[in-house]
Amino acid sequence: SPLIYTTAIQPFAGIYLEATLKRVSGMDRRRRKVAELAETARKRLAAAGLSSEGSHQIIAIPVGNEHKAAMLACELRNQGFFTAAVRFPTVPKDKAIIRIGITSAHNKRQIELLVEAVSAILNQVSIKLQEK
Repeated sequence: SPLIYTTAIQPFAGIYLEATLKRVSGMDRRRRKVAELAETARKRLAAAGLSSEGSHQIIAIPVGNEHKAAMLACELRNQGFFTAAVRFPTVPKDKAIIRIGITSAHNKRQIELLVEAVSAILNQVSIKLQEK
């Protein structure tokens, strides 16, 4: 049987897009919550003496050392926080960051616990690296 090749959008894609647009347009409350939580995270990080980059829900904490970033991300995961160590070659050498994604499923207490964990772990990791 002959095959018909087409690059046209499938009919269900239009239906899916329409449903998605309707759903997204009603998420203003969630968007505001994410923005507030991200701002809270940046302020708490600054209050703990930690710098952060980014102005949206994705926050980067500059760490520098690739090994330190990997250790921090691993320990944060062990404590229940899903973060990512972004290292060379994704970022320049010795410019590693920890990437944090804030969602509307998070709450202020979780942000506080995350900042406390980052601060404590960075202190421990720095001590371990100085001992080497």
